Amino acid sequence: MSSHLEKDILGNHYFENLKSLILVALFFKDYTLLEKALRDFKAEYKEQILADGMHFELSPMYHKIIFEGMLRVAMALVGVGRPDKEIESYLQPMLDVAYSFENGLNRVPLFNDGGNNVAKSLDALVMTAEQMFGLKPIFKGRLEASGFYIFEKSIHGKRWKLVVDAGQPGPKYIPGHAHCDAMSYELFCDGKPIVVNCGTYAYQCKERSFFRSTAAHNTVMVNGTEQSQCWGIFRLAKRSSTKVNGITEDSITMEMTDAHGQRCTRTIKIRLAQIEVIDESPGAKLDVYVHIATPVNLVSYSDKEESKQPYAPDYGLKQNITCYRFSGIDRVTHTIEL
Repeated sequence: MSSHLEKDILGNHYFENLKSLILVALFFKDYTLLEKALRDFKAEYKEQILADGMHFELSPMYHKIIFEGMLRVAMALVGVGRPDKEIESYLQPMLDVAYSFENGLNRVPLFNDGGNNVAKSLDALVMTAEQMFGLKPIFKGRLEASGFYIFEKSIHGKRWKLVVDAGQPGPKYIPGHAHCDAMSYELFCDGKPIVVNCGTYAYQCKERSFFRSTAAHNTVMVNGTEQSQCWGIFRLAKRSSTKVNGITEDSITMEMTDAHGQRCTRTIKIRLAQIEVIDESPGAKLDVYVHIATPVNLVSYSDKEESKQPYAPDYGLKQNITCYRFSGIDRVTHTIEL
């Protein structure tokens, strides 16, 4: 195994290789292999775990998988009397990220590749972190290194959670799990998905290109151009970039530059009775997509087209949900009544 590492793929694949080598080396008491695997493992997680604790492939699902791997290695080292404080120092921020995304929800948020039936449950990860390392999760609404912003509000006796992606598609050299979801958002009420991205049905399937496309996410397309150029199953060519222009407790303003250099600004405002989403790009035609998993009062005065699109919150399972496309020149606004 040690001579067949997935260095051609890197990312979560190479991480899993090194994790497995460490566990095998500990089991067979091969300390020469252990030292080499640990050295490479540490170099890799320092690259893959961002400053805010998020995994650099920017998928909440893959983040949980990598967090589980870090827990397993840390626990195995403790079990043989070789605790590693450096590895353990990554557990709290990774725990906080997983908790901030998913606490109070009935599924993992669907940004980049991900689904609800692959990684360990949040409850299992939280329990393990507390029982083995005495860690308790802390909510963080601003994950600035990864570009995710999470708003939790109690409105009219209901708990609303809004997750916004203002980050990049993924690491520059390994964007295979990236989607065209720049400036997209998901909205939950009392844990139930309301406004959703379409998810990831499968990797090797004819629907793969749709699920990665701009139209499969709650975001905006400028002049009919995909945000990023998705090739094949795991390829990405020219890609979008996003930056945050302003952030408050109740709003966020972002600017996305797509693969063709076209720019669009999105502002999301959380008010007492509604969420307002404003997309602006002077002189450009804008198509704004909103996918509804649970009926909600959605209002826009732009041109509207309603259709059915596939939604896959779990790998291998899909259903049809309602998608609205709002179109206009210069500016398109839509509101969600709470």
